Amino acid sequence: GRGVGAALVQKAITWFQGENMQSVYVQTQSHNLTAMSLYTKCGFRLDTAYLTLRWSLLAKMESNA
Repeated sequence: GRGVGAALVQKAITWFQGENMQSVYVQTQSHNLTAMSLYTKCGFRLDTAYLTLRWSLLAKMESNA
């Protein structure tokens, strides 16, 4: 609500431009609509969407308990 996130992202973009960076990538979870909205409002566009699968021994042990 107060615009702090947008201000931080804009400050970072300004710094990247000062460093002559041609592009910047950010990653967020596909269900994090708030973050995706923030980045879109700051000029970012969806480039690639992918799914990460993780195997966890602990999760396997818990499901077998």
